[in-house]
Amino acid sequence: MFKTKFENSMLEKLSKRQLETLSAVQTANQLFEQLGLSNVSDFMTNVAMQESRLGKDVSNVSYSPFQIDPIRYQDLQEKASAGEQMTIDRANLANKLLELDPKYNKGIDILNLSNDERRDPLIGALLTRMALATIPEKIPSDLSGQAKYWKDHWNSSEGKGKPEHFINQVQFYNKILNTKTYDDTPLQ
Repeated sequence: MFKTKFENSMLEKLSKRQLETLSAVQTANQLFEQLGLSNVSDFMTNVAMQESRLGKDVSNVSYSPFQIDPIRYQDLQEKASAGEQMTIDRANLANKLLELDPKYNKGIDILNLSNDERRDPLIGALLTRMALATIPEKIPSDLSGQAKYWKDHWNSSEGKGKPEHFINQVQFYNKILNTKTYDDTPLQ
């Protein structure tokens, strides 16, 4: 479940793809909570806000509203091929979910997707949650901490994005949606 509450009046401001992105984040987090992973839906929403304007922008290089690059996808494939059980378990759980949805092909394998399949918001959210699970550092709840985490672990030092861009984009969408996808409680 989202930690952040999205009211219907907020959601009416979003496109169909943006709504699909928010739904995909919720679905991916609920699914992987079954394997003991924490709910990082707020951070994933913030990543989608930064990377693709919450799913509105599409890239020809990276995949989905979360802008998963081919190298990150390859890393997940290699972990599974090497027998890393946690990655295999996460992939199997994702595959079971996708097989229940008539939108996807029977026998779909999240670790053997076409480029078009990787652009799908739900598949992107599942892959994003799987990739975040491989990072040992905990995701901060405050916005500046999330911006640094995003830069260090998602955008990379070679990426064009800056933590300030992440903060500005998240604040922009939080204002539009009249919500908070981060913790701004002052430290005591």
